[in-house]
Amino acid sequence: MTFPFPRMMRVRQNFPRSAPVDIAATLQVQLQSIQPGIANGAEIAVGVGSRGITNLPAIVSAVVAELEGGGARALNKA
Repeated sequence: MTFPFPRMMRVRQNFPRSAPVDIAATLQVQLQSIQPGIANGAEIAVGVGSRGITNLPAIVSAVVAELEGGGARALNKA
């Protein structure tokens, strides 16, 4: 038994570019709410795994820097 394939077409989707973001400043604002709950010297694991996020290394570095700036230690810092 054979089934015909449906007609297919190439499709290209273009997304508008978003405005540049100051990653460090944005994370600083977003992490302010949790900073008081982080004890000085606390060890915090930062798990990362994603596809398609632009500037992921810069984002992770900024998160680690912000945590360490608040007195925490990032575990498995690479």
